[in-house]
Amino acid sequence: MAHLIHRDPDRFGPPQTIAQLEAWVIGIGATLGLQVRAMHSNHDGVIIDWLEEHARLFYGINGERIVGYDNERGKCDHRHVPGRESAYRFVSPEKLVADFLADVNKDRGGSRCSQRPCAGCDARA
Repeated sequence: MAHLIHRDPDRFGPPQTIAQLEAWVIGIGATLGLQVRAMHSNHDGVIIDWLEEHARLFYGINGERIVGYDNERGKCDHRHVPGRESAYRFVSPEKLVADFLADVNKDRGGSRCSQRPCAGCDARA
C-alpha cells in the first residue's frame, strides 16, 4: 500500500511542477554551456530505453563530431576520437566525464581556448 510522504518545504523548498523543475534544470545547464533534454516517465523501461538512445557526450564544431562518447545499440559503450572509434569501459559517471574532457583537451592541443584551432594563441602550431 502506498503511503503519503510529507515533504518538508523548509528543507526541500516549495513544491514545484514538473515544468518548473525542467525549466530550472535547463537553466542551470544553459549557464554551464550545456544543452539539457528533459524526459520523465512512470515506467523504468521507458526511461532506460530513452537513456540508451539519447545519453551521449558530444564535442564538435558546426554539428561535426570531433570527440564523442556514446552507447549505440549493438555497439555498447564506445568513444569516437579523431581518426578512430574504440570500445570504452564505463567505470563511473565521474571517470566518464574526466575521460571525455581529457580527449577534448587533447584535440584542442592542450589549450583551454573555445575555438579549434585556437584563434587567439599558437597552442596547435
